[in-house]
Amino acid sequence: MKQVVIVGGGFGGLWAARGLAEHPDVEITLVDARNHHLFQPLLYQVAMAGLSPAGSSW
Repeated sequence: MKQVVIVGGGFGGLWAARGLAEHPDVEITLVDARNHHLFQPLLYQVAMAGLSPAGSSW
């Protein structure tokens, strides 16, 4: 089994993890300083109850 460490949970890190997750012979470790992903352009929609904070567009 191959082991991959991804440093950073931004857009690039998340998409890399998602792409690698399709391969059963790869073990992925994602390292990030925070336990959440923040996409700031949508914060105003969450504040105005236009989006759910837990909602996902994936």
